[in-house]
Amino acid sequence: VGLAGYALEEGYRVMALVAVNSLGRPFDPLTGRLYGEEFLAEGERALLPDRSRYWGSPEDYRYPFLLGQNTTLAVVATDAPLSKAQARRLAIMAQDGIARAIRPAHTPLDGDLVFALALGEGRGVDAYTLLRLGAYAADAVTRAILRAVLLAEGMPGAPGYRELVHKDAE
Repeated sequence: VGLAGYALEEGYRVMALVAVNSLGRPFDPLTGRLYGEEFLAEGERALLPDRSRYWGSPEDYRYPFLLGQNTTLAVVATDAPLSKAQARRLAIMAQDGIARAIRPAHTPLDGDLVFALALGEGRGVDAYTLLRLGAYAADAVTRAILRAVLLAEGMPGAPGYRELVHKDAE
């Protein structure tokens, strides 16, 4: 589970809370580099493992494990007074954050989904503000996924990202 957010110049905030159990990978199996890594804040980069000795192989998009048991679920919330239609647009734009951080995303075997919540009174905002909220919501979803992956601990037979990259480097 990961959390990330932004404060906009307009005075509104947008946050993303994401639960990650994706079928697709959050990292390039050839290099070990996280997809969407450029969206991490400076302090979050300290969580990145040393990949200098990582040795991987190209992606072949074969997933013989746990088919039909994967999903990435996200909630984006803002204190902007979005209308119902604008909240829907916020969720649509935020969904792009999943595709930036996980490959492949939105597969027929995943249940990837983003919900949007607006805490304002529902009068709506101008199109420019909605555009900015949606762009930052997608960035927040990407960062929240990366934070979840970086902070996750593996289980027996299913190592977390940091364990996998470290193990392969040894």
